[in-house]
Amino acid sequence: MNQIINKAVKVDASDRLQQGQYSDTIEIISDTLPVTEGTIARSIKISGRGVHSGKNVTVQLYPAGEGSGIVLRRVDLKNGHRDIAVRYDCVELRKLCTKVVNSFGTEVSMVEHLMCALFISNIDNVLVELNAAELPILDGSAEQWLVLIEDAEVVRQNRARRYLQVRGSVESREDDRFCRLLPHKKNALAVDFRIDFSHKVLGQQHLRLFGEPHKTWRSEIASARTFVFRKDIEKLREQNFALGGSLDNALVIDDDGVVNPEGLRFEDEFVRHKILDLCGDLYLAGMPILGRIEANKSGHRLNNRLLKALFENKNNAWREVRVRRSTALEECHNVSKNHTEMDQLVTI
Repeated sequence: MNQIINKAVKVDASDRLQQGQYSDTIEIISDTLPVTEGTIARSIKISGRGVHSGKNVTVQLYPAGEGSGIVLRRVDLKNGHRDIAVRYDCVELRKLCTKVVNSFGTEVSMVEHLMCALFISNIDNVLVELNAAELPILDGSAEQWLVLIEDAEVVRQNRARRYLQVRGSVESREDDRFCRLLPHKKNALAVDFRIDFSHKVLGQQHLRLFGEPHKTWRSEIASARTFVFRKDIEKLREQNFALGGSLDNALVIDDDGVVNPEGLRFEDEFVRHKILDLCGDLYLAGMPILGRIEANKSGHRLNNRLLKALFENKNNAWREVRVRRSTALEECHNVSKNHTEMDQLVTI
């Protein structure tokens, strides 16, 4: 269930990443990346179940002002510490998902699918109100979040959008598992991801993706669902995980294959979902990343450790940049604008 709600909200950004923390004002030329920040045009609402808690939760997304960032607000709490900035240094590592916590201990888990949807939609500022400590799993992917956002529409704001341009190599590693950021010759995000499971259905999967978030990532990863092995479900529930899990919100795999009657949405849906998680986790950088990612069997912990390593190496590994259009595109825009004005003049 989702509905559109008309309501203007001002975000208290006292606990968010301070915009303009770094003073670089380097410009790059791009005719595809958004030049300014974005938010949703109107408010929207959706309800669902937490995959781990099993509790019903209602979420409302509101437009937010320039420089607000992405903020979660726990409306079920009556104290004054309900807001949580969704950023890498607010992450508390938890098994199976990404959880953010503010300095007062207020927390929200399972943020990665919504964050991937916001990344794909090029949204920088939004207030997310919810009445529980976990975002709903919905169908186990980012698809329903994106449908909701598309219903609300995305609008560009006036403030210049910040981008993180990778300039050096940064890596997080545990044995043969790693996640690595490298420079990319084009101002975009490219991902090269491998998974390796000892299972006949999953096995080894490898996927490379490159392109614009609202096009390539929208079509190639947004609908890829989370997955679980049937043999692990009972143990997870004993640990208070997967209490809200079902065939409606996860791919379940047994010794014979995929249990879900509808089957897979992609032949390699498992690695695609891992990329979905990665994109959501890395959007906690507070700005879109322009660079190349190489990952082997990476998960939420390594994804977050990569961001922490990246920000510890600001001088050598990355720089903040803004975007401006090429002269040719600006001239085309001006010509088009002049033609429109002339057409209106003739019509009058």
